[in-house]
Amino acid sequence: SNGMTFSADASLGGTLHWSTDLPDPSDPLQRDIEDLAARLIPTAGAQVSYPLVRYDGEVQQLVEPVVSFRYTGVIDNGGRVPNNDSVTVELDEINLFSESRYPGIDRVDDGARLTYGVRLGWFDPDGISGTAFVGQSVRCAYDKDVPEGSGLADDFSGRFGQVSIDATDWATF
Repeated sequence: SNGMTFSADASLGGTLHWSTDLPDPSDPLQRDIEDLAARLIPTAGAQVSYPLVRYDGEVQQLVEPVVSFRYTGVIDNGGRVPNNDSVTVELDEINLFSESRYPGIDRVDDGARLTYGVRLGWFDPDGISGTAFVGQSVRCAYDKDVPEGSGLADDFSGRFGQVSIDATDWATF
């Protein structure tokens, strides 16, 4: 009744990887190991937001704080799952609240994390409208698989934001 939104989810996923030509742990120059690796990936999360809306004539103003907590079981790849499809991680405002922020399935954004942000909006049906968002994520454990420069390598992620301005019916910046 007060406008607060809440969502929760839980899932159990899994992957099965058959890999060939893996490096031999005893001699990294040798690449003749074949391996079958299976992983179960349990995850659960909750998100709450509180959109505060104010009207000034026909103009609508929005301030919406958003907080999310997500836990994914700690996944140890143990070198058995080569990283072919998650080499480049680009954290941004679009995937900041995602279940896993890796683009593929070779790596999993595991452990616990808290993500928070605020969305602002100005909506004028007869003029310029726009939105802005800024957010950040806090990891509760360090993950050695996260590449440097991804925005996820430290406990606190980088701060991410987006500004969008609808100047006319045909131009958005």
